[in-house]
Amino acid sequence: MPPALSVSGLHHAYGARQALQGVDLTVSAGEIYALLGPNGAGKSTLVRAICGRLKPDQGEVRVAGQDPWTAADARKTLGLVPQEIALYKHLTVRENLKVFARLSGLSAAAAGPAADEAAQLTRVSDRAEVPVKHLSGGYQRRVNIAAAILHHPALLILDEPTVGVDIQAREAVDQVIRALRDGGVAVLVITHDLEQAEALADRMGFLREGRKVLEGAPRALLEQAY
Repeated sequence: MPPALSVSGLHHAYGARQALQGVDLTVSAGEIYALLGPNGAGKSTLVRAICGRLKPDQGEVRVAGQDPWTAADARKTLGLVPQEIALYKHLTVRENLKVFARLSGLSAAAAGPAADEAAQLTRVSDRAEVPVKHLSGGYQRRVNIAAAILHHPALLILDEPTVGVDIQAREAVDQVIRALRDGGVAVLVITHDLEQAEALADRMGFLREGRKVLEGAPRALLEQAY
């Protein structure tokens, strides 16, 4: 079986600015990989290429063995959790999840059970009938994740999944991410939070000026750096 995500020799430029300069990255099923780097390091460009929204100038991306730029099946095997809360605030949690289930390609008959399953996995079932606008930031973050896993993706990408939430809410989100990993999902977490990466990730890497400059187990990298 190919890895859930394989990136090899990726280059991309915006005019004269080199956003990615030979990035290699692999994430396997049942693994959490945290990718860190300052603003402008190339993280957003890399995510766009992985999601099939950008054709790199050089190199290749494979999601479950296929090119997401050309293969719709590859794009269907991934889920993206954006940094912003991408939900309908006036709808309840369950209504939101049913809407996103249909947008993910599920039938009307399958949308309800999928919504209930995703709510249970992300531990928001107790708020299923509450409008999203009345939820705490931590609950909204978990519903944001639920909306991305309705179609059982093999690869889940989370962009700053705990930004703006307190420590207790962050730990609740981290527990959800670990549960998805334990269920066999490959998880790529884009974060600025070194503490979260250390506590959560199986491996982590650092991007700087479009290059991956470090990669390894969190504790080993921290000991090397400090």
